[in-house]
This record gives sequence, C-alpha cells and structure tokens, in this order.
Amino acid sequence: MANNGNIPDMQKIEVLDVYDETIDLPGGAASTPSKAVTVRLTYMNPLTSKPMTATTTMHAYPVNGHWAWSLTPSYYQAYVAGNCPTP
Repeated sequence: MANNGNIPDMQKIEVLDVYDETIDLPGGAASTPSKAVTVRLTYMNPLTSKPMTATTTMHAYPVNGHWAWSLTPSYYQAYVAGNCPTP
C-alpha cells in the first residue's frame, strides 16, 4: 500500500486484550465506563523502510447508541492548544 512518505504503512493490527475499565475522560468529564482495547501495531517506518511495532491501550465508550474513542490526556491537551499531537 502506497502512502505519502509521512504516514507509516500499516502492516498488521493485533487485538491483544479487551476488558472493562472506568476512565476519566480528558477535559474534566466524569468517570465513564469503557472498553479498554490493547493492540499491537506493526508498520513500516517511512524513514528506514524497516518494520516497527507499537503496543498501546485505547478506550472506547458508549455514546447515544454507538462507540466513541477517547483521546489520551496528552493528545487532548495538544488538541485544545491547537497543535497536532505526536506519539
């Protein structure tokens, strides 16, 4: 799959774990029940063309009959500051 040279070419996404967890949403929202989803991402580094992996846990929570994904606190702070967050 081709890309513009700045976006890693995703090779594989593996779901490692899913569990219930209450989280405090960024921005001061009350504690919210969520599904924690731990994934391992395998992608090609656009600078070296070598595969890399990253493991992270994301949270999805129900909103009006559908699922929404939350931002991490650091991504939320970058967003409200008008910046594009970077890992």
